[in-house]
Amino acid sequence: MNAAGRERKTTYVLGREAEQAAYYFLQEQGLKPAEQNYRSPLGEIDLIMVDCDIYVFVEVRFRDESASVSGIETITATKQRRVIKTALHYLQTNRLLHKVRCRFDVIGVERNHNAFKFRWIKNAFMAK
Repeated sequence: MNAAGRERKTTYVLGREAEQAAYYFLQEQGLKPAEQNYRSPLGEIDLIMVDCDIYVFVEVRFRDESASVSGIETITATKQRRVIKTALHYLQTNRLLHKVRCRFDVIGVERNHNAFKFRWIKNAFMAK
């Protein structure tokens, strides 16, 4: 494996650690887990949580503290559409489409030394 391969693996591992940290952070805030890494032919959703009676589709974005932009700033309109379509797939597959309310949150995760710092934006974008 070359140096680039090791770097990619490290980035992947750090991203997964950040996602797990966000998962626990959201549980500490009172959200209940429904699913992690939901995949469909349309895309992937990092976390699906339940906040009271609202299904919350969460995009987790990790950036090292030295990054020039935050992870939250990297959510494009294309990514938003993909998350919305994947959420609709989840709701249809689980027969929840017209039975529950939902929202789309983004949680930015930064790593400072060995501690994670979270920036949670509720209702970060809307389905149209």
